[in-house]
Amino acid sequence: MIKQNKIIKQLIKINNKVIAVFYYKQNDNSVGSYIKEFKKNYIRLIKFFDKQPSKITINFIYTRKEMDKLWSEKSPKWLCGTVDPKNIYKIYVFSPLVFEKMTTHKKHEILPTLIHETAHTFVSQINKRCFAWMNEGVCQYVEGDDITKRKIKKKDWDWFIKNNAFFDPDLSWREQAKQDGYKISYNLVKYILKVKDKNKFIQLLKIRRKGDFKMLKQKMNKIVGNIDLLLDRFSKNNI
Repeated sequence: MIKQNKIIKQLIKINNKVIAVFYYKQNDNSVGSYIKEFKKNYIRLIKFFDKQPSKITINFIYTRKEMDKLWSEKSPKWLCGTVDPKNIYKIYVFSPLVFEKMTTHKKHEILPTLIHETAHTFVSQINKRCFAWMNEGVCQYVEGDDITKRKIKKKDWDWFIKNNAFFDPDLSWREQAKQDGYKISYNLVKYILKVKDKNKFIQLLKIRRKGDFKMLKQKMNKIVGNIDLLLDRFSKNNI
């Protein structure tokens, strides 16, 4: 168990402007290399999204109890980082000191987790109420940790189709995640970026997740053509 001690505050600057503030325990010497790599990847996010959020704070945490509080219930052990539900500019990730003990992940996944959670703040500059599968998919895409080798199960895909998960504005992400939503969203977003290009995807990302799902589906059709056909073609190559 990590003993309680002083919290260190470290500022990260680009062109003399503070873009992020890291918080971690004074005796935690494990975070330095990740903070250094974070800055390089933050610049890459600016180039991809062509946006930049306000200053963000990244808090390294040390207990599952801290994550449970943020999750508002017992958090799943696979959860290794999250955005504060009350403030999108506050990010929490398990420290490298406890990362493998507190989660089902390995240390090489820490940097992708930091980039993933930070990417959510970039997405919010485009649309704070975009579709969750687009949000989670693109954040996985830019984190740089390729998971395409994990094949999508037919039962999970069928659940998404049956429940109109790609169009229903009220279907919660937690329900989608239970059906391997992270894997589906990543692979689908990567496919859209490949066959339709980034500009088309950003247009999809701008669709506000509100209203009748049939109307929302029509908006997608105007951007990418027949969205059902796109989904069908994707499924034939990925299921």
